[in-house]
Amino acid sequence: MTDHILTLEQQVMQAQAKQIRAEDEASRLKSKMAKQKNEIARLTELVKQLQADKEKLASDIKWMRGETS
Repeated sequence: MTDHILTLEQQVMQAQAKQIRAEDEASRLKSKMAKQKNEIARLTELVKQLQADKEKLASDIKWMRGETS
């Protein structure tokens, strides 16, 4: 009976350790996702700025050529 109780206790401890590892992994992945989300937002803003700059340059070139926009 004592062996059976010990085995159950070991199983519980193993399950708890597995849960802790899973929670740690989930936390690590959430942190990674947050970093990626911030980087995507930063890059999106840069793309928008580049698109605006491109439009301005295209407009300036048309003006220099005497074309109407």
